[in-house]
Amino acid sequence: MSLKDQFDIEGLDSTLGYVGRAFTPTTSNAVIVDILEKLGAVVIAKTNLPQSIMVVFDTSIYGIRH
Repeated sequence: MSLKDQFDIEGLDSTLGYVGRAFTPTTSNAVIVDILEKLGAVVIAKTNLPQSIMVVFDTSIYGIRH
């Protein structure tokens, strides 16, 4: 499964769309990630989201989504 970028996954960045949070991997999983993995989920990707999770603006540090 994939999770949005706001969920911490150990060893991966959780930027919330902010450049300043890039290249800083988290050191632990979010509680929901641990629960999902315990239930058998396999996280294969994190998907990007607009800065601050603001849906009104449809851009992220990775570019504009069309």
